Amino acid sequence: MKHISKAIKDFKKELQPEEQKQPEKKDTRQLQEELKKEFAGVQDISYNRYKLLSRMPARTKEEDMMLLKYEHKHILNKRPVQKPVPQIPQKRIVSFDEVKRHFMAVAQQVTNNELGYIVDDENRKQIVWLLHYMAEANLPEGVVINKQSHKKGVILAGNVGSGKSTLFQIFKAMKWFAKTRFSIVTAYQIVSEYEQDGEAVIQKYFRGTWLIDELGAEETANRYGKKENLLKRILEFRYNLWQETGKLTYITTNLTPEELTERYGLRFGSRMYEMFNILYLGAKADSRDFRKML
Repeated sequence: MKHISKAIKDFKKELQPEEQKQPEKKDTRQLQEELKKEFAGVQDISYNRYKLLSRMPARTKEEDMMLLKYEHKHILNKRPVQKPVPQIPQKRIVSFDEVKRHFMAVAQQVTNNELGYIVDDENRKQIVWLLHYMAEANLPEGVVINKQSHKKGVILAGNVGSGKSTLFQIFKAMKWFAKTRFSIVTAYQIVSEYEQDGEAVIQKYFRGTWLIDELGAEETANRYGKKENLLKRILEFRYNLWQETGKLTYITTNLTPEELTERYGLRFGSRMYEMFNILYLGAKADSRDFRKML
């Protein structure tokens, strides 16, 4: 390339293997200054453009200058272009006070209300227990009616309007812990999907972690005249999945354990205490309806 200046020729020598280098005739700083002047106004190019130009058998003077500028910037100075490496967040111990503050901040976003989620004497113990559960911390005693365990799912029972569904929506939005990574579906929606689209559409409920909201409020499934207690079948599948893989199921319901056993059979009733931590949220007859307070 006859049009390349002496400064650039000196630069090309710098790129040669060690054994082929000519004795350095110029001070490095002086060479850098001369190259800076040579490359003034020359367009910067990407790595992909560099590869493309370097393979071309014939190039213009401007393209040669682009190549040389790229080589000077990324090769001589040893600054190759690399794809950014995703940063893995470092694990750290989170205090329970931080968890509580995060819960209240997310509650304000989920409810779109400055009050967030109303905590009082009827639900404080249950919320504290659930926060410990989601954070996989030591579980407080005296809240769950059966033997408690982090390996079990949760049945959260209570009256209409006691805040069960909203509570799980807040947990899902927190995203701090593995146990808050779940999908939400109502029992009514499962039945409706099955009646419209058949067996294939409900296969997704046989895997993953799910909150089945408002269990017991659904009707009996009826597809082409064939009636079935569909949620009974799904709950049995979820039990087998839990035993085989440890995948959890969360449930909100207005029914008591006795009513759930009557609705979904003795088989589910006998497994319910094994598979779930069962607790009540505002389950008294005169419990407040939180929806009327927001």
